[in-house]
Amino acid sequence: RGIKLLVDLIIGLPGDTPADVLLGVDFLLEHALADEAQIFPLAILPGTAMRASAAADGVTFEPAPPYRAIATPTFSADDFRTTLFAAEERLGRRLDEMPRPFLVEADPGADPDDVFRVEFPVADAAVVDRARGPAAQHVALWFVGDDLFAERRRILEIVAARLTVDPYAVLDVVLAPRRPFPLDLLDDLRARFANAAPSYLSRTLALRGEDAQRRISIVLAEGVRVPKDWGLAAAAEVPVFRDLSFAEASARPETHGDGRPGARITDGPPDDGGAAWRRLVESADPDAVVFARRGLEAAWTGILLGHRRPDEIPL
Repeated sequence: RGIKLLVDLIIGLPGDTPADVLLGVDFLLEHALADEAQIFPLAILPGTAMRASAAADGVTFEPAPPYRAIATPTFSADDFRTTLFAAEERLGRRLDEMPRPFLVEADPGADPDDVFRVEFPVADAAVVDRARGPAAQHVALWFVGDDLFAERRRILEIVAARLTVDPYAVLDVVLAPRRPFPLDLLDDLRARFANAAPSYLSRTLALRGEDAQRRISIVLAEGVRVPKDWGLAAAAEVPVFRDLSFAEASARPETHGDGRPGARITDGPPDDGGAAWRRLVESADPDAVVFARRGLEAAWTGILLGHRRPDEIPL
């Protein structure tokens, strides 16, 4: 009758096994219901019958929101993770969305500040002081330099100060190296995040070992070259982007992401009647394209969310 269906499939309902869930995924695929399906782990919500009987049913769960189930008699803790990933493999898509990294340029008129750029080896004391103070609810903290690993102590100190002053804000740590650095720095940052105040947002992707509230990205400026093996290793850990012009990014839009750097577009569209913009919309992986200009990032995000039509091209 033309009614569009949105189906939820819950992983770990009492009595279900991993095989049952994957049969459900197969059902969705067979009946053309899989593209928009939401598949997620069971949550044991307060005030529900399932919460009241959880102990008797042998169900354990996280005590804080989102109250994700940890184990049932037929689902181990590891089963939740492996079943989620197996469902993704069958569907050919990721089920849990990671919010887009905040990689726009600083706005001199922003109040409060939301982008801080700390450049090494001589970091501007005024910038560092501002980066340590109160700011917006979503902040990008850039670290730029030749040897970021050598500056890791100062980087971690500034990150710690940011997390202390705004513990529940969303934080993007952006590493902009001029040459490769040991990826141990990523582990150091994650360890610091793990010691920060937990929140609903920081726990939502914990099953995947990810933190949706405190994220890390790498941005390679124009002219920065890194060995292929380092780039692949970095991209397996965090999102990696390369600064490109709009014309460069739209020339081969299908090549961004999928193990290669995404495109951080640093200028506006060329005067081509919108052809470059259309190529990006039609052929690029949406998550592999970000914009330095705030208006273009807003327009792109609007298209991804369905708030704007792809033919509404900001020229």
